[in-house]
Amino acid sequence: MACPRAAVKVQARARPPAAPATRGHVPLLFSLLVALSRWSGFRLEDIRPADTENCAALFSRGSTFLTPVLTSTLLYALGTVVLPTAGAVLIATFISRLRFQGLRRTLYFLPMGHHRGGDRERLEIHAGRSPATSRPR
Repeated sequence: MACPRAAVKVQARARPPAAPATRGHVPLLFSLLVALSRWSGFRLEDIRPADTENCAALFSRGSTFLTPVLTSTLLYALGTVVLPTAGAVLIATFISRLRFQGLRRTLYFLPMGHHRGGDRERLEIHAGRSPATSRPR
């Protein structure tokens, strides 16, 4: 027999306020302005246009950016994302080919089934019944 539930009043959530300018397009536009200008970084009045010289200097042959910085970043990404993912796929492939797959799955998931009794008790309390007086299923 199902317990009657109290009517739950659902309220509509208020819309969040509009994102401030620091999260929107202003930093993007300012970064583009700085990338295409010569600026010491102290006073906004000192910003001078530089066309695409800065970007061309980044990717030129003798650049201090292209070789050390970009190469290090790409190697870091390769070593922290690609190689571990490929290693995990290889290990998973080898494990799936081992014998006693059902036993391994049982042993792996066995601790998760240990706490099921506590969940039933919490559900009965939430439904308004005392766990001691409720009938076993």
